[in-house]
Amino acid sequence: MTTTESTAATSADSPTRVDLLVAARRRFLKGERLDMQALGAELGVSRTTIYRWAGNHDQLLAEVLSGLSQETYQVAERGVRHSGRARILAIYANYLRLLATSEPVRIALRRDPHLFLRVTTRSGPVSRTSTSLCEEVLRREVERGALQVPGEISALASAMVLIGEAALYADLLAGVEPDIDRAVGIVEMLLTPPC
Repeated sequence: MTTTESTAATSADSPTRVDLLVAARRRFLKGERLDMQALGAELGVSRTTIYRWAGNHDQLLAEVLSGLSQETYQVAERGVRHSGRARILAIYANYLRLLATSEPVRIALRRDPHLFLRVTTRSGPVSRTSTSLCEEVLRREVERGALQVPGEISALASAMVLIGEAALYADLLAGVEPDIDRAVGIVEMLLTPPC
């Protein structure tokens, strides 16, 4: 039996942390709350085991959202044929629009806006993942010679994430309608090389 077969056999016999993440992701995408007790019952493990694997509810939600952020970014990047600044802006706009129109995100945000904002906007897995994704695409374009950025790439990536959060959650943060185009315009200004 190979290592992969052994792991699959073990997973089929007794649930693992990976099974918890799969179940939590599935529940989130269905618009359901990540109820720790219900997840334990679904997997046939105690609530204590669920907390040992997940940490707590916020940590589990953050891990699910981080994984979904990576997948969403990959979708946003597909089919973008531009290079340099145009590529960054197209991917960024696609990513924000995908998040803004995501029904599971909207459901989670409406259900408990304070929890959702706490998990997505504070320093943690979701913010780190989003920043890392922006940084990676910026770095690739800089390394190709297709883009020059004023300042540090990491600082620019952090700014892009903050601008995106402000646009996505504008209705909750400031009582105004989210404006993805404005966020993209601000990032466009940040990417404009100095004269």
